[in-house]
Amino acid sequence: MVNHLQPNFLILDLKMPVKNGIEVLDELKNFKNCKTNVILISGECELLSSIQLMKYRNITNIITKPFDSSMLYHCINSFDSDSFDISKISIDNLLHEFHFNFSSKSYLYLIKCIEKALYRPLVLQNIYREIAIEEHTSEEKVKWRVEKLVSSMNRFTPTDTLKKYIPQYTNISPKMFIYTIVHILKNKTKSS
Repeated sequence: MVNHLQPNFLILDLKMPVKNGIEVLDELKNFKNCKTNVILISGECELLSSIQLMKYRNITNIITKPFDSSMLYHCINSFDSDSFDISKISIDNLLHEFHFNFSSKSYLYLIKCIEKALYRPLVLQNIYREIAIEEHTSEEKVKWRVEKLVSSMNRFTPTDTLKKYIPQYTNISPKMFIYTIVHILKNKTKSS
């Protein structure tokens, strides 16, 4: 049914009476050109191994029970029918305005943070956790690398460049930097 209708998103619980969520994800994975994004809901997300989650590229949000309904509302709203398509190239081009070590693992983590934040509310801790699972590393290591990278960018990017994108620039936090980049990318897409 999902392959035929091709909805923008699917809300999927891991524990269901007929099929479990992993079985449904396996079916989605087998559909050619399936672009349905999955909001995964479970009280047992931390029990899933990173290997299980890594093979499902269509999981865009993971919400752990119990959760506030506003979180689900924001996730659903992020799949607006006018949704934008922003490539890694667009993100990379914008980030080249700033001074980063572009070949570092930290830069890869920052790109992933931005990609994930584009399509859902920015809860950075959850994004760090997802990246840690994908990269087989600890959440603390992802957070530390992103914080160090943004701190370095604060020091080495000319103030004029920073103020061009962040008018109230002082010493921007990773969360504020990611939010700003997401905002810029969304506005660029809407205007084109």
